[in-house]
Amino acid sequence: MKNRIILGLFLCTLVIGCKDDDLNMDRIYVTHVKENVYEGYQLVWSEDFLGEGLPSASSWTAEEGYQRNSELQDYLNDVSAVKLDSGKLVLRAFADPHDGTNAYTGGAYHFDYSSGSVITRDKVSFERGRIDISAKIPVGRGLWPSIRLLPATDEFPGEYAAIDLMEYVWGDDAAHSTVKSAFHTSQTESGALETLPEASTAMDALDEQYHLYSLVWSKRQMDILIDDNVVVSYAKEDMDAGADVWPFDQPFYLAISLAVGGTEGGNWGVDTSVFPAEMKIDYVNYYQLAGDEPDEEEEEEIFVPVEVVKNGSFEGAFDAGKEPGIAQDGQIGANILGYLNQWTFKGPKPSTTVATELSVVEEDGGHFLRYSTTTPNKWQMFLRYPMQKVAAGKYRLSFYAKSNREDKSPFYAYVAFCSTEERLDFIASSNNCPDLLDCIYVDENGKQSMIVKDQTKTPSGSDKTLYPVLSGEAGTEWSLYSVDVEIPENVLVMIGVYMHEVWDYDAPPTFTLKDTKPLDFYLDDVSLKTVDPSEE
Repeated sequence: MKNRIILGLFLCTLVIGCKDDDLNMDRIYVTHVKENVYEGYQLVWSEDFLGEGLPSASSWTAEEGYQRNSELQDYLNDVSAVKLDSGKLVLRAFADPHDGTNAYTGGAYHFDYSSGSVITRDKVSFERGRIDISAKIPVGRGLWPSIRLLPATDEFPGEYAAIDLMEYVWGDDAAHSTVKSAFHTSQTESGALETLPEASTAMDALDEQYHLYSLVWSKRQMDILIDDNVVVSYAKEDMDAGADVWPFDQPFYLAISLAVGGTEGGNWGVDTSVFPAEMKIDYVNYYQLAGDEPDEEEEEEIFVPVEVVKNGSFEGAFDAGKEPGIAQDGQIGANILGYLNQWTFKGPKPSTTVATELSVVEEDGGHFLRYSTTTPNKWQMFLRYPMQKVAAGKYRLSFYAKSNREDKSPFYAYVAFCSTEERLDFIASSNNCPDLLDCIYVDENGKQSMIVKDQTKTPSGSDKTLYPVLSGEAGTEWSLYSVDVEIPENVLVMIGVYMHEVWDYDAPPTFTLKDTKPLDFYLDDVSLKTVDPSEE
């Protein structure tokens, strides 16, 4: 799964940002204070870790001995591994070869290290609301720090439930600075879901700065946030869903641990030079909605966006016959319904002197769409993706784009539509040109209008123009482009991108044929999905 947080420039409805394979938080760190106040919430419990020695026994239990996951450390209920220091909770892992006890079997167990883990089980529980934990995380091969929530009762026997706000392992990425966040249920663990509710977040200065790890939990949706940015969400889309899908209608306790090795942390071995290592917690705040009534919240409606682009991440396999490829006007115009949910490209046909290709390529473990040509011609060259069953309403078109051009290559994106079946017949009979579709136009000020083609006359050049909803220039770094549009009633919608084209917004607006240099143009995470009405 490719997940990203974007810092963007907001202009009208357009957003531009940067893309990474993982969420990258190094530019969005903010200083957090313990007196955070959120509208509609009230602080009901907090821990500032004041004092000395072990944390308060009224709220915390320090785990002891071997606990789980084939880990190498002995958890100690001792200030050498768990202590309060200058208003912080400090969990400390250190080399300490010795024999001890397996807490589950009662038998002997050899430990190479000692460390600390604290839990609030049977003392402080959490159910809905917002939880904030400010933490500084140690990094290094073999360390496995985590912040998790686990069921405080056996409300749903036999069902699995866990919330990973954060866990760090060395990983295969070059920076070794990625944290994982996830929701776990019996269903997610069964392998039945194609997409899991999890995220990997690339972060700088994990061990140098305090970052805020948060959970916002309502009756029908849960969001994990890092530094106030949502990284992964999980929604209860069916109110009748069982505990195998939604085991979160029960109290949970908090577990904060600094493990060594184990089934996750030990996959890359242990670097003994990282010890001693310290995980520091600045504070824990727990908020609940003011006046929260469970019965009333049952009626809460959670907006679930509808995505109409299939496999826009290009990570899955395409249906047979729906692989991306070159298709000219005559092929699509006469049979546009035969190209539904298929990426095609209008442009110069491959020949002995011109190499043009549209394909899915792999790089750094991800897949994306690449258009490549050595000799662009003077005519329009653009991508097409037609769809049906797109309900009228407000949608957000978004995608990542880049090119192989240091001098950047111009492009613009469009959203075209066909209002009636008769209009489809007209498209097929008029020079077999799908460019004659009506289209949405968003001008340089963000104002939207409809461009309706006149089907009573012979089509002119402007009739064969698809107008932009946004325009840009693709350089060698990934950038995110996004725009909101109102799609009318229709029998067909087609989205796409014009390459090589500069759109001139001055009257009369039109494109100019500027760029005819060889080009590799890339797209990823193409999406057209409904917008939450509450955002309006």
